[in-house]
Amino acid sequence: MNTHSSPYPGATPPPWGGLGHRIIPSRRNFLRGTLGAAAAIGLAAPLMAACGPKVSDAPTTQSAIAAGLKPEAGPLRIYSYADYIAPDLITKFQDENKVKIEVTTFANEQEGLNKLANKAVNVDVYQAASEAATTRLIRGGLIQPLNRAYLPDFGNLIKAYQDPSYDPGAKHSLPFAAWSLGIGYRTDRIKPEEIDAKGWEILGDERFRGQAAVLDDYRNTLGFQMLRRGEDVNSGDDAVINQALQDLLELADRVKVKVNVTEYQDIPEGGTTVSLAWSGDMLGAPAYLPQGTPAEVLGWWSPADDRTIIGTDTMAITSTASSPVLGHLWMNFLIKPENARIQFLNNGYQIPITGIDPTKLAEDAGIPALLTKAIYTESKANNGVRQKELDIDVDRKWEDAWSTFKSR
Repeated sequence: MNTHSSPYPGATPPPWGGLGHRIIPSRRNFLRGTLGAAAAIGLAAPLMAACGPKVSDAPTTQSAIAAGLKPEAGPLRIYSYADYIAPDLITKFQDENKVKIEVTTFANEQEGLNKLANKAVNVDVYQAASEAATTRLIRGGLIQPLNRAYLPDFGNLIKAYQDPSYDPGAKHSLPFAAWSLGIGYRTDRIKPEEIDAKGWEILGDERFRGQAAVLDDYRNTLGFQMLRRGEDVNSGDDAVINQALQDLLELADRVKVKVNVTEYQDIPEGGTTVSLAWSGDMLGAPAYLPQGTPAEVLGWWSPADDRTIIGTDTMAITSTASSPVLGHLWMNFLIKPENARIQFLNNGYQIPITGIDPTKLAEDAGIPALLTKAIYTESKANNGVRQKELDIDVDRKWEDAWSTFKSR
């Protein structure tokens, strides 16, 4: 990865290291948003016991902390992926609150959940869990209810995140990194008007045989096939799942499609022309362009009506937190527009709040025009399709279909 101050040649370097300066999108290869995956790795009892009632019906085992408490002396201990949080935000929070932050990292979501459930780590804030994992954390009693008194900026959140399906009423979590699914491509090989006309079908264009890719993520890659056919992306119907599998097998035969999570690197380096992609990955992709290659060779497509698969990583206070007040202050700190902007410039993934003008954000980051469509907007939050937690039996059907595709 290049380490220049801005990934966009000719752009004025943003003041915090530049968008794409630290990118770790490959960690999404390990996200498993289902109970089936959790069962497969022997997830600890507190989470496995959470496969029963809906979140809203789950028994409350812990109350939110009282209002009016003084912040603890710290340190504030955060549990997250390596390099996921903008270093400047950590420094800024420490300076403003005269407290030290300690970050403990995990390599993938399974590791993070297992260590938390088994009490192998002693942390205050879990950052960041996928939406389905957030549901399991709530049911397993591993995160505590929030006290809105410590979150005066809660109203900054895009409305869709003030009452999300994975955590009704946002009683236990706040969103940290939002993304949408689309197609990343090379604008010097595909005309934008052509991909606008063909949409998802561009992935099957035989001109790009050996240069087309899908994500190594069974929910997103099977899900996009369901989406393009107008089906439920959380379907448990055997016919729908099998059709998605057959569509992928046909895609493999037609264009010898690649399966990976390195689209953010492969497209800028030229090994891939068109790929299923996560929005934040493509916003960070210019950091991987060879020296002298203009950022304008990178483009993004997603449906004009913003009806695509969306998701969010969340942040929450653990049930055993020693510094829950500080944890609340940290989460509120992140949903302030000026700080959310810093986080976006760190890696391309956005904290979904209002008060940030996407056009201005793109201008400040030096994002080329055809990549600005990847910026996460309120329209995407309102019109996008969420991947819900699948029942274990349904998840196994998805896993079986994916295994068949991968072993083709």
